[in-house]
Amino acid sequence: MLAELEGKIAAICLYFPMFSTWMGKPGLYIQDLFVHKEFRSARVGEKLLRHVARIAGSNGYRYLRLTVNHGNLGGARFYIRHGFEPVNDETSYQLHGTAFDNFCDSGK
Repeated sequence: MLAELEGKIAAICLYFPMFSTWMGKPGLYIQDLFVHKEFRSARVGEKLLRHVARIAGSNGYRYLRLTVNHGNLGGARFYIRHGFEPVNDETSYQLHGTAFDNFCDSGK
């Protein structure tokens, strides 16, 4: 989803559907919410995120989920200010680079 202001792309929200087996409900995973610096004081991120949430809710999705990099304190404050809560009972893991290649190639 894109937000435009003054004929420019001001923000983007990239998301996809997911299902929580723990909650037994569908939701949306916000992969990325980015607001161009020029528009950060215009509440574009909030408006875009609310728009996505409303669309999700009207289509039967019951929650939003996202992650914030530890160094992105401004992003974390933004989400907390809007009611998001940190999830402390999970840890994200990734497999990339050589480890990914090795995993793909092993066990054949």
